[in-house]
Amino acid sequence: MGNVCDAFWPIAKRHMAQSQQLIVTVPALHPGDKIYFEMSPTTPLHKLFGAYSARQDVPLGPLCWSFAGKVVGGDQTPADIGLADGDQLDAWPAALTRSPPPG
Repeated sequence: MGNVCDAFWPIAKRHMAQSQQLIVTVPALHPGDKIYFEMSPTTPLHKLFGAYSARQDVPLGPLCWSFAGKVVGGDQTPADIGLADGDQLDAWPAALTRSPPPG
């Protein structure tokens, strides 16, 4: 079963067509759930990382992040890494692996 946010995806997509914001998807720590974030292409990713950590109620430190199989840092922006509207960032516990999950 999908997240309640899935129902709002069409509305969010319409809104995005009217603004310069991006909708970025991050899988939740519970399999099958996703969290959607709206952000500017020039916003540092550390803001998304902090919001995700707060929503998932996990400390930020033990999480690693990747996009398209490459590790990304909080000082980067969506524009820096080529993240587009509707793309997905991945988060995983740093203790499990030293490399990003395949993707």
